[in-house]
Amino acid sequence: MKKLISFLFVLALLATASQIAYTSSNSAPPVGYTNAPGNGNCAGCHGGSSLVTSGSIWNNISLTSSVPLGSFQPNTTYTMTLTFADPSRTKYGFQLLVLPVAATASSASVGTLTATNPSVSVNTSGNRSYVSHSNSGTAAPANSRTWEFDWTTPAAFNGGATFYVVINSSNNNFSSSGDIIYARTFGATVLPVKWLHTKVNTTNDENIIEWATASETNNSHFDIEKSDNLKEWRSIGRLDGKGNSDDINHYMFADEEKTAAYYRIKQTDFDGSYAYSSVVFAAVNNGMRQLLYKPESKLIEVTGMHHSQTLQVLKHNGTLVKTIIGEDKIDVGDFNPGVYFIQTPSGSFEKIFIY
Repeated sequence: MKKLISFLFVLALLATASQIAYTSSNSAPPVGYTNAPGNGNCAGCHGGSSLVTSGSIWNNISLTSSVPLGSFQPNTTYTMTLTFADPSRTKYGFQLLVLPVAATASSASVGTLTATNPSVSVNTSGNRSYVSHSNSGTAAPANSRTWEFDWTTPAAFNGGATFYVVINSSNNNFSSSGDIIYARTFGATVLPVKWLHTKVNTTNDENIIEWATASETNNSHFDIEKSDNLKEWRSIGRLDGKGNSDDINHYMFADEEKTAAYYRIKQTDFDGSYAYSSVVFAAVNNGMRQLLYKPESKLIEVTGMHHSQTLQVLKHNGTLVKTIIGEDKIDVGDFNPGVYFIQTPSGSFEKIFIY
C-alpha cells in the first residue's frame, strides 16, 4: 500500500508539472489564466515573479485585425493577429479571452473563437472560450512570434469588449522557473449596425447619399453629416433606423446643396451610443477645369497661387494623397493611373486624369 501511495503521489506531481511548465514542454496551457475577472495569470507558477503590466517588452504585445479594433461589425468573422517579441528569448506561450466591458467573474465570452492553423488551439470551460498556443505554436527562433485565429462577433451583442491576453516569455529550461509573465488588455467595439456599403452619387441638382445595412441592433436613427475639409462636420438630415433587424435595409438621402464634399453616416443607439460609417466623397464638377496628365510630363501648374497657400491632391474617393504649401506646381510623376482632384485654397476642385 505504501508503494501505491508513493506512485500516485509521483503521478500527481507530474500532472501538476505538466500544467505549470506548459510553455517549456510545448503543451497547450490549461484554461483560466488570462488575468480576466475570475481567471488566474500564471505568474505565481512560472518563476514566481510579479505579473508584468508595463515596460518596453510588454509593449511588444500587439493585437490587430483587418479593421480597427473599434469598428467590428456584428455577426462577422475577423482574422485576429497576436504578436509578441522578446529580444532575449525564443519560446513563448499565450492565452486569450474576450469578455464584455465591466465583466465580472461569471461573465460569458463575447463571440466565437476559432483555431485556423496548427499553432493555436481553442478550449471551452463553462461559458467561456479560450484561444491558446498549441504544442507546435511556441517556438520563436527570431525572437518574435505571431499567432492567428478567427473571432466571429455575435449577432445580438453591440458595445465594448475587452481582449484579455497573458504571454509567457519562457527561458526554455524545461521547467517553470525563470519565465516572465506579461498581461495586457485590448479594447474593442462591436458596432450595432452591420454596414453593407456607403456611397454618394451626383445628379444635375443634388448629391444622393446611399447606404445599406445587413443587420441592426437597438438602432435608433442615422444622422447624415457633411464636411468640406474632413475636420468640421455638420448634420444635414436624419432618418429613423429599424431598431432590431436581421434584414438588408437600404437608405437614401438627397443633399440639395450640390457641392464637392465629404459625407458620413452617424448611427445612434437608443441608449445614445453612436458609431460612424466610412467616409465618402462627392466630386462635383461645377465648371471645374479638367487637366489631362501626359506621361512625358511630371508637373501640373496651378495658376493664382500665393505664398503659404495650400493645395491638396485627393483620390477619386476623397483620400488625401499629397499636400503642397506655397507652391504652384504639383509633381505627379509617381502617381498611379486614375482620377485625382486638386483642391485649391478657394475650395474649388480641378480634376486630373492620369494614364
